[in-house]
Amino acid sequence: MTIAGIVVMITISISIYLILKHLLNYTRPESQRCIIRILFMVPLYSLYSYLGLFFYDYQVYFAIFRDCYEAYALYMFFVLCSTYLGGWEEMATIFEQLPPRKCLEPLCCISIKPSRNLLRWCQRGILQYALIRPLVTIISVILLIFQIYDDGAWRLDRGWLWMTIINNIGVTVSLYCLVLFYQIAKADLKPYKPLIKFGVIKGIVFFCYWQSVVLMAIVALGWIPKFRDWDHARIGTTLQNLLICFEMLIFAFLYLFAFPYDIYQVNTQTQAPLVHEFELNRGVKGLRKGVKDSINQKDMVHDTFDAYAPGALKKGQLGPIKKNKFKRADKDPNGDELTLQSLESEDSDEVVIEQDAIESLEDDNTKIKTARR
Repeated sequence: MTIAGIVVMITISISIYLILKHLLNYTRPESQRCIIRILFMVPLYSLYSYLGLFFYDYQVYFAIFRDCYEAYALYMFFVLCSTYLGGWEEMATIFEQLPPRKCLEPLCCISIKPSRNLLRWCQRGILQYALIRPLVTIISVILLIFQIYDDGAWRLDRGWLWMTIINNIGVTVSLYCLVLFYQIAKADLKPYKPLIKFGVIKGIVFFCYWQSVVLMAIVALGWIPKFRDWDHARIGTTLQNLLICFEMLIFAFLYLFAFPYDIYQVNTQTQAPLVHEFELNRGVKGLRKGVKDSINQKDMVHDTFDAYAPGALKKGQLGPIKKNKFKRADKDPNGDELTLQSLESEDSDEVVIEQDAIESLEDDNTKIKTARR
C-alpha cells in the first residue's frame, strides 16, 4: 500500500504540473479547456482507486464517480477534435465532401455516406454515454442504499449485473461512434497528431473498464485464491484498484507527450521559470480565466440540448465555439510551430503581438501596434 501511495503521489504531481502549464499558457481557450478537462482524468482515476484500497465500504462510490468522468472525457475528445477542424459547420462541410465508405466492424457490410446527419449521429452516440453514465450512477447509489446493488455479484436479482450491462452497451456505442468519427476525419486531423491523444484516452477507458470485468470473472471462477476473510467481490475490486494506481503512472507520462503545453507558449522566453511564465501569460487574470473556462459547463449543456433538439439533424452548432479575432493554430501541416502568437486583453480591444514586424492581420488592413515586453 505504501508503494501504491508513492506512485499515486508521483502520478498526481505529474498531472498537476501539466495542467498548470496549460493554465499558464492559456492562449487557445477553445481547445485548451477541453485538454485540461481531459487531463483531470488521470489524477481522478489514480486518487479514487487509491482511496478504494483503504475505504472498501465506500469504494463503490469512488468507482462510480470515477467512471462517470471517463464518459465525460470521451466526449471532450470529440469536442477537442471539432475545435481543431473549426467547429460544427466546418466539420459538416468536410464530411459532405467525402466519398462513401464502409462502416467499421462488425457493420463493415454497410456502406455509409459521410454527411451532416452522420456527424450528428456520431455526436449523439458519443454524448449518450456521458448522459447515461451519471444516470446509472444515481440508480446505483439508490440500489446501494437499499442494499440490492451487491458489487461484483453475477446475479439477476442484484443491481450490479444490470448496471454493468447498461454501461457495457453505452461505452461500446460511444467508442464505436468515436472511432468511426476519427476514421472519417483523421486525414484532416493529421496535423494535430490526434492518434496518440485518442490512444491514451481510449486506453484508459477500454483497458480499465474491461480489466475490471475480467478480474471479476476470474475471481468468480475461483482462479484467484481467497485472501483472509475477503469475499470474491472484495478481492477483485482491490486488485482492480491496485492495478489502476500503477497503470495511471504510465498514462501520466503518456499524457505529457499526447497533450504538450509548449505549442501554446508565446514564442518568447520559452524556457522561463514558472514565476516568470506566470507573469508572461497575464498572471492571475490568465490563470483565473483558464480555471473558470475549464470548470464552466455551459458548452456541455448547450451541446446536449442542441444534439437532441427537434431538427438537430438538419442544422445546429456544436457548442458555443468562438472564433478569436486573431487565431493561432497549434501546428502547421509540416509539424512546425507557428511563430504568430497573440494574447487578447479582456478589459480592452488592445492586442499585444510579440513579434519583430508589424503584420496585416485583418482583411480591412487595420494596423496594429506591436508591443513588446
